[in-house]
Amino acid sequence: MRGLLSRGVVSALVFCQSPARTASPEYPGPIAVSRGVEINEIEITHRKVSYAQEKADLTYMTVGLWFTSDWKGKEESYWVKLLDLAPVVDDTGKVLALKPLGDIPSLPGEVLSNQIMTRDKTGPIITMVLEEPNRRATRLKHLKGKAEVSQVRSQTLKFDLVAAQGKVLDHSLLKGFPIRPAWKEKDGYTFATLGVPPMHARLVSWGLEAQGQMLEDLSIGERGRITLDHTYQGSLPKGCLLVLQVAVPTETKTFEFDFTDIELP
Repeated sequence: MRGLLSRGVVSALVFCQSPARTASPEYPGPIAVSRGVEINEIEITHRKVSYAQEKADLTYMTVGLWFTSDWKGKEESYWVKLLDLAPVVDDTGKVLALKPLGDIPSLPGEVLSNQIMTRDKTGPIITMVLEEPNRRATRLKHLKGKAEVSQVRSQTLKFDLVAAQGKVLDHSLLKGFPIRPAWKEKDGYTFATLGVPPMHARLVSWGLEAQGQMLEDLSIGERGRITLDHTYQGSLPKGCLLVLQVAVPTETKTFEFDFTDIELP
């Protein structure tokens, strides 16, 4: 965190095993297991920060969930959609709401995960961010939910930029996922934007192409989670293409998990 003096305490339970290890006194087993889902980490953070903004979020809890299975493909990315999550309650009765934190997406929603762990099985790890438990809490009563997990591959889609200006892109892989491109020139720069849904993890990357080469951008950005920006020097060459890399599911499985009486760090 730039320009800030910080002091914090982080409590965590972490049990990550290599593929060859099994549970033993030296390497304890997982924190909890439920129907193919493991809790692989719980971390509670309490921070005190000098000159922090009044609304700065300095306390929270993260829970890492590992979705394990025998997958047919060799893809190294997974798309996780949390379909349902019951209220998370600690043993003092406090309900822990989900919350966003920095670059960690707030669930429920969709997350494109490249964090993969393999032991006897393999699968993605996602991180849920919740309000911190009561300081007197020692356990979570319940952590119950349903998730859809897909192995995904990346596919390239290309569109004529001029023809697509201001229109929702039409493609079978984008059904239910509206993307609206736009661009304008001003003061010697070209500003290209994409209007996207708030949950747009399936859009891996995007840019502009001319004569078979990707154009070098000066900056990229995101506004309000629904507008993506690229800035280019000068005018765009004729015949520019909008290039999207999108995640396409190759195998999908549903996981229903129900953890009870989970020890807190």
